[in-house]
Amino acid sequence: MTVENNFIVYKCGGDIAADVPSIRKVQNILEGDINSSRFPILVHSGMRGVTDALLAQIFRPSQSNGEFIQGLYQKHYELGKSLGAWNGNVESRVGEVRAHTESLLNDVH
Repeated sequence: MTVENNFIVYKCGGDIAADVPSIRKVQNILEGDINSSRFPILVHSGMRGVTDALLAQIFRPSQSNGEFIQGLYQKHYELGKSLGAWNGNVESRVGEVRAHTESLLNDVH
C-alpha cells in the first residue's frame, strides 16, 4: 500500500465558526479539496466568543455556572440545527461535554 503525502491542514475557529454561512464556506473549501484528490484535515477551535466567555466566567462570573453552560449549549444547538447536523449522537456527546464543562467550572468556583 502506498500512502501519498497529499494532505492539507486547515486550522480555523472564531469568526469562521460564527454562523451558518461562515461554516458553509469552510465546507465548500473542504469539499473542493476532496474532489481534487487532496485529503483535508480540519483543526477547529472554539466558535466566535466562546473562549472569551469561558475566561470571563472563570475570572468574572456574572451568572451561575448552570446558566452560563445553558447559554453555550443553546448557541451550539441552534447552529447545529441550522446546519442540519444535530442528531441523537451529537446530543449525547454535547451532553457529556456540557456536564464535564460545568463540573470543571464548579471546581474553579
